[in-house]
Amino acid sequence: MIPPSDNLIHYFGGILRERFSYGSAYMVFHNEEAIAAFKANNRDGTIEVTDVVGDSELETAALRVITEFSWDHDTKLTGKLYEKHSSSYTQFCAPQYQSFLHRQDYPMSLLHN
Repeated sequence: MIPPSDNLIHYFGGILRERFSYGSAYMVFHNEEAIAAFKANNRDGTIEVTDVVGDSELETAALRVITEFSWDHDTKLTGKLYEKHSSSYTQFCAPQYQSFLHRQDYPMSLLHN
């Protein structure tokens, strides 16, 4: 996943505009292929997903990448779009992470042990 603040995103500007109709957004990859892009508000250690565009068949893969990005960057995910899809993702998630998906205060150090 590449956030809009990463300079690397400029190299994917054409794909972001043509495939996802965004000028600036987070870009989600799976198996080296851009599968989704999303808009979000990022403040106070929280990423609030506000809009997502992508292949509906790869929705679970996109949600997995977004969730792992938030874990790696010690942030929480919120937003109606995330909450709507996170329950379907829980069944595919490793058991040790399932209890953390819906908490607002999960300790990141526990996820990396």
